Amino acid sequence: MSSYRWEVGTLYASRQEFKDIVLAYAVHTGRSIKFKKCDMVRVRAVCQKDCQFWLYAHRVGDESTWQLRSMNLQHTCMQTHRVGILHTKWLGAQFKKKVESNPKIKIKELQAKAHKKWNVTVTKSMAAKSKQEALSQIQGAFREQYKRINDYCAELLRANPGSSVSLKGLLPAFEEVIPGIDNRYCVRCLYNNFRKKFPGLEMKNQMWRCAKSTHWKDWEKEMKAKYARDWRSFWSTASKYEVMCGLDKFIVDLSAGEYSCRRWQMSGLPYPYAISCITFKGLDMESFVDDHYKKDAYLMCYQEVQPATQQVGKGPKRGMKVASSQPPGQTVQRGKLSRTLCSQPNPTTTQPKKPATRPRKSAAKPTDHSTQPKNQAKKSGPALPQSNPKAPSTQPLP
Repeated sequence: MSSYRWEVGTLYASRQEFKDIVLAYAVHTGRSIKFKKCDMVRVRAVCQKDCQFWLYAHRVGDESTWQLRSMNLQHTCMQTHRVGILHTKWLGAQFKKKVESNPKIKIKELQAKAHKKWNVTVTKSMAAKSKQEALSQIQGAFREQYKRINDYCAELLRANPGSSVSLKGLLPAFEEVIPGIDNRYCVRCLYNNFRKKFPGLEMKNQMWRCAKSTHWKDWEKEMKAKYARDWRSFWSTASKYEVMCGLDKFIVDLSAGEYSCRRWQMSGLPYPYAISCITFKGLDMESFVDDHYKKDAYLMCYQEVQPATQQVGKGPKRGMKVASSQPPGQTVQRGKLSRTLCSQPNPTTTQPKKPATRPRKSAAKPTDHSTQPKNQAKKSGPALPQSNPKAPSTQPLP
């Protein structure tokens, strides 16, 4: 290509063909050529600043044909190892045969080939993209054939009358062959479809943040943040804004804390429409949240502690009836009840108190208590009725 013969009046099928020939000439000759003018009517290629080389092509009438009108092929510059107009599509077409023979070829080998063949420096990223472009050109025929799979099914039915052909997708095939299998979706595959409608690095990062959320609350938070970015605020008055997203439109009043859909008034929380206005104006988000959601309101609700009606350690007064803490119709039984009931004690008398100290055991021989009466009176003092200590007491509480 270094010996390509330029002639004024040469016709080219399209503008892209002329640009590709200029690019090939720049790579083979090691010249830093660039397109100073490139539109739908004319293309002008020049070399470095002090170089006199230039090419000028013009479109022929209303046709797609282009013609070389004028040129100057004299170079007054030095050769270079970097060509600015070199792109991956042209480089992928040059590497196509190499990649087709070895699809797993390394990137360093492609860089070495470019340096050896053209004496041109190719970056690692450009070599990787060129390899991918070559693979796309190789597999392009297979993809085009796959698009006609419905035509193949129709041809099979036509050529084989009475036969049946079923065409299924991947997920229905899973349910039929291995039913109940757990399957997930690749985020990269989802993003390839997502970026067709929502391009840009911001939407890509937001999608990955949603995909990396490990809890559904975090996922909802990221989705709300994305939803708030979709709304655009337009200043209307001092504190009113017109918020739009597609065909939806709302009026937001920041000073009054309300907007036309009334969701802010009912919940007390600013929704994405108001969030977009607050972010646009650079205000504090927390100041627009209702006071009922803040910490001070929570502490105010529980600052009044109900005092106890009785002091600890003091019981009810004598003679006062105490309400039972048990539900009606139930009584608490303490201890084991005796089968035989003893006589009711006199409420006016009191039982003797137990001695403070434990009496010592007597060294005398044990006597037979079977011959003694059960209710033996003491030597002095009136006789007191004996009661069963295990029987329930009917004496009122002191």
